[in-house]
Amino acid sequence: MPYTKNSWEPGDIITAAKLNHMEDGIAASDLSESVKTALLQIASKVAYIDDQGQEYYDALEEALYPEKTLTSITAEYTQTSTVYATTSLDSLKSDLVVTANYDDASTATVTTYTLSGTLSVGTSTITVTYSGFTDTFEVTVSAAPTVSSIAAVYTQSGTVYTTDTLDSLKSDLVVTATYSDSSTATVPSADYTLSGTLTVGTSTITVSYESKTTSFNVTVSIGLDSIAYGAMTYRDIFITNNFIALGDFESTMNLTSSFVDAGGGWAYKINAGSPSITTDAADSPTHSLKCYGTGSTQIIYSNPSKTIQTGSYLCCCAVKVPRYVQGNIGMQVNTPAQTAVEKTYLQKTATTDGFVGMAAIHTLTTARTGMVVYIGTYTSANADAYVDDVVITPLPSGLSEADALTLYNNYCAIRRAAS
Repeated sequence: MPYTKNSWEPGDIITAAKLNHMEDGIAASDLSESVKTALLQIASKVAYIDDQGQEYYDALEEALYPEKTLTSITAEYTQTSTVYATTSLDSLKSDLVVTANYDDASTATVTTYTLSGTLSVGTSTITVTYSGFTDTFEVTVSAAPTVSSIAAVYTQSGTVYTTDTLDSLKSDLVVTATYSDSSTATVPSADYTLSGTLTVGTSTITVSYESKTTSFNVTVSIGLDSIAYGAMTYRDIFITNNFIALGDFESTMNLTSSFVDAGGGWAYKINAGSPSITTDAADSPTHSLKCYGTGSTQIIYSNPSKTIQTGSYLCCCAVKVPRYVQGNIGMQVNTPAQTAVEKTYLQKTATTDGFVGMAAIHTLTTARTGMVVYIGTYTSANADAYVDDVVITPLPSGLSEADALTLYNNYCAIRRAAS
């Protein structure tokens, strides 16, 4: 009948019972969502203009969307990949559909369920739990693949010394495992071990993982710490504690007659002649100082602010002399106001085919401020020479001049082997 205000009581408005017993027999479950939405929109207008309209609206909403109760869940699992005992239960969810079943015959897919159970080789039963209801499904569990072989690819990116650790090689090493199912995977560096000995030349190192082994080769140079003098290593004596160490006269040195800052309080300049930097002398690992001519040819290193305490200092250099007539060759070390006795000269007065190490002990009886090092040829020289590997360092206690020369020659041999 046509609608008039208050012509229908709230209890008579379209309730669930009323809706299900309409003359045309239409039930709430038969209505589409669009129809339900339209009915509620109409009811909202009624609620706005009618005193009891809100009650009509609430009754209609209850009839269209009656409360429903969960009665069960259903789990459907379709296995699409290999599952191992180590596979996580949550990873099974990608192949699992869980459906909630309600008392009004409606259903809905749910995702906020939990899984429990244990994956064991063979067939495992897993339980699904959602809102107090459970269901189960079965999954086929395969034995985990075993390592059938490993391969190691080593790409050496820098110098490896005899004193390096084997684990330091791992940064340049890629280990790949091949499994019984033909799959492959990169093995984390923490999971494999290395064994072998780093010796000068080519060393073969063994890689072990899961009872499988392989090997790779590495080129090894002599390490500066490979031989020690007492409690001190070559690195301690010639690098860490030195006053000055010119293991390489850089080709970029600015050889001028004005002092150039060399860092650490040291400065250098040409003191006489025209010395230059060269790489054409045999047996020098890198660059050497070339001093040619019939007069003194040298550079000077100076540190006027450095205080040198009393004691003995090891002064070394390597020289090669293609031509010699007279003069001193090598280096002269002195500090301000020293007497001639306190000066140290390293001399070479014979032709040599290669670099020869020279070492002398420089002793200070009085602490002095400032040190000057002349490198090259001097004292009315008439000679051609190359100078390399200049070192000045405190003398280790008890080391004789002869032993110091041996120590220095070994140091030079290490430098050349490592270059």
